[in-house]
Amino acid sequence: MRPIFHITSHTEWLTAQNQGFYTAPSLARQGFIHLSTGPQVCVVADFIFLGRTDLILLAVDSSRIQSRLIFEGETQNVFPHIYGPIEVSAVVETIPFPCELDGTFKLPERVKDLCPYYKKLKELLVQADQEATLSGYVYPSDDTRKRIPIWFQNQIVGFATPRQDPDKVWRMGAIYVTPEYRGKGLAREAIRGFMNGLSGRAFTEDGNLPTRRAFFSAGFRPHRYDRQAGGTWWSNYSYSRKAVATQDSKIYYETPIRLAPQDRVIITRSDDTPEWLGWHWCEHPQSGAAGWVSEFYFERLAGNEALILFPYDASELAVTTGQMVSVLNEDRGWAWCSAGEKSGWVPTKHLKISDSGAP
Repeated sequence: MRPIFHITSHTEWLTAQNQGFYTAPSLARQGFIHLSTGPQVCVVADFIFLGRTDLILLAVDSSRIQSRLIFEGETQNVFPHIYGPIEVSAVVETIPFPCELDGTFKLPERVKDLCPYYKKLKELLVQADQEATLSGYVYPSDDTRKRIPIWFQNQIVGFATPRQDPDKVWRMGAIYVTPEYRGKGLAREAIRGFMNGLSGRAFTEDGNLPTRRAFFSAGFRPHRYDRQAGGTWWSNYSYSRKAVATQDSKIYYETPIRLAPQDRVIITRSDDTPEWLGWHWCEHPQSGAAGWVSEFYFERLAGNEALILFPYDASELAVTTGQMVSVLNEDRGWAWCSAGEKSGWVPTKHLKISDSGAP
């Protein structure tokens, strides 16, 4: 038996026992009851039931259900839906499911015992840890992280670790796909599927290169570097904030360096100014171009060489005091701004940026 799970309250389950079958409000509203596989349980609970202490999990044996069961959704975000009531006899076990002290949820050990997914996920975590010395990213073994499987042809070939903070901010932790299944867009589809229907904003930590690549491939774009939190905010929609220039800002480099993914550059020096830490002077041997590049855009290789991950343009934008601009991205003391048909970087200390829309 591979059970599927439904989150409900003690009271609702007591009602179901008295009438012999379970229904949910979504059955009348949408025509089906939402359920989850084991790895999806905590993601759903954090999104919908944050802070609830009265919940239980119904472990449902799908072979005992009389109503139609369909797995529906995006490629990497397929959920089980039951198009009718759930017979009480199909519920093989009820599992207490209160939230933790911070309001989020931790998967009960009993769910792991019931689901074969977790043996495979544990194997993949060990494999990811073995690669960590090569990737430079340590895959956390903290059990409070909610790992969801990445599927390919009915096999679990990787995992993603989304989590929601008590302030309801989604953060995407490690994404791992086994080497033989890389290059198929599976991580990209996992992010698209998971973020579908959510706020469209997420956060990735410094050093987590696989997830940054996957976010960019999935259509997300960076819109603010958070030095205090140690990572980058992303958005999958057109995101901008209004700003007014508080002083003039001129163009210092008339021939900006422009780079494409897979370009290789040489890092010759780094900016040690506290507000601009993370900017490096890079030279492109093939074109002879040089300029400042944020470390967000590259992966360090051996010695002083770096590999460009995302398209990059070092153009600056000249602004005058009082001029209004749109800020599309903030990165380590600089803001990528647009004004009319022109775009470029402006020091954030020369701008007063609206807080409207900020995460």
